[in-house]
Amino acid sequence: MPGEVAAISLTFSPTSRASLDGWLTLSSNDPKGDVLVEMHGTVAIPERVYLDLDPEPENQAQVQVTTDPSEEIPVQLFVAQLPEVQAVRVRVQFDPAQVGYVVDSWKPGSFIDGGIILREEAEIEPGLVEVSVGTLGGRTGTGDGYLGSMTFRTAATFPGKRGEDQTVLTAVRVWYLTGEGQQDSLHVLAEVTLAAKGDTWPDLDGNGEVQFADYLMFLRAFKKDSTSPGWDEELPHSPFPQTPYRRFDVDGDGSVGFVDFLRFGQAYREAVSAQ
Repeated sequence: MPGEVAAISLTFSPTSRASLDGWLTLSSNDPKGDVLVEMHGTVAIPERVYLDLDPEPENQAQVQVTTDPSEEIPVQLFVAQLPEVQAVRVRVQFDPAQVGYVVDSWKPGSFIDGGIILREEAEIEPGLVEVSVGTLGGRTGTGDGYLGSMTFRTAATFPGKRGEDQTVLTAVRVWYLTGEGQQDSLHVLAEVTLAAKGDTWPDLDGNGEVQFADYLMFLRAFKKDSTSPGWDEELPHSPFPQTPYRRFDVDGDGSVGFVDFLRFGQAYREAVSAQ
């Protein structure tokens, strides 16, 4: 009725921090037509999950580290301001061309403890992994705490193309089951950055230029496989960057073969022509 007041409830579930503009349309039979209300707002994602690249106990808030190709990077997960929960699941997003998740690396922490600990991890699609921890009959978690650690490995071609000198791991969502059995979830935004020590993958010796010496270094790794000495470790007589040989295994099949050679050759030619 004319002159009356009505309350309108709006729900919005953002997935990233941003300043947003929009319009609210109020349908009306008024002769003047519908009413448009201009709206402005700033999205604030609750900080309920933190990622830390420092392996020491407690959250050291280290959000960037420099790394080499084929290097394993442990990432600690911390939660904050959670209600009393008996299970938590976190989704982490990454660029699968730059980094991969190390299977079976998820190790639950002390936030949920005791009883029968349920631990799960699943790469639901390339670039998305979910890890979870819960308890049957144990102590529920509440507030802040250490949820656990997971490990990623940079690609043998990291950092990829020239100019792409870093990649980001992002926790984007958390689900939890309360002590009373209620399920809830939150969009979150917690990031850490893996920065390359070198300029680009074809620059195997890291001297800032892609040269014939890099090509020769790849040839010395050709036909090495996971049974070869120096596959996972540096050899005293052939230290990094020549070993570990795993860094030359572009397709991840456990050997440095013809496909790896073709991909290196393409990247080598592109880098040389761009210099």
